[in-house]
Amino acid sequence: MSDLPPDVAEVISRYLDLIDRAAPGHLAALYLVGSLALGDYRPGSSDVDFVAVTEGEVDPVGLAAVHEALRPPMNVDGVYVTAADLAADPETVGERPQAFEGRVTVGPAFEINPAVWQTLAQGPIVVRGEPPQVTVDPVRLAAWTRGNLDTYWRQCRDGVAALPAELVDDTVVVWCGLGPARLVHTLETGRVTSKRGAGEWALRTRGDSAILREALTLRGGGRSAYEAPADRQRDLVIHMDVLLGGVQ
Repeated sequence: MSDLPPDVAEVISRYLDLIDRAAPGHLAALYLVGSLALGDYRPGSSDVDFVAVTEGEVDPVGLAAVHEALRPPMNVDGVYVTAADLAADPETVGERPQAFEGRVTVGPAFEINPAVWQTLAQGPIVVRGEPPQVTVDPVRLAAWTRGNLDTYWRQCRDGVAALPAELVDDTVVVWCGLGPARLVHTLETGRVTSKRGAGEWALRTRGDSAILREALTLRGGGRSAYEAPADRQRDLVIHMDVLLGGVQ
């Protein structure tokens, strides 16, 4: 774990110790995905996202105690699957334990999806075990990506448009400015990228954009370049309309 950021290395060391006590011998592999695997981790604000491969059944109550003990300083969020799950179409995988913000539930997990499987195929950070043997279907990845754009992100666009301009804060600009760009990038390239990677890609392929530069600046910890909240809201909605309108 010497290549991990110091704060991540510390929390993952604690995680491994806790889970090996709670479920001895059950954690066969641990892969870090999300911003860490995609080169966009930000100390102090990014979560640690993982896919864990287990052998045998793991008690969700024990898992809940593990994840609760890790907060603070950060969230260690992810899903617990089997090796067979990785070799399957993720959309056919049933209910699995999942950790989010210190809580563990068992049910259909959003993070068991073609985009996460693609991240595993591209190259996660392997903390324990061998590199994952994962099945990725480009057709299913594209279909899932279009579905996410057509449902979640269109709803987000409508929500941004309906808000008072003053409530379209920096967090909303980063999330809605860079989030759909990630999925459009996946549709066009077949690969998963980070929020920052998507913003930089969109600037290269779609031309200069004040709202994209704004989202990238804010994600990097900078300050807004907009003076009027209404102008920023307008540009964000137009940006989302352009991205969503180009989905084929």
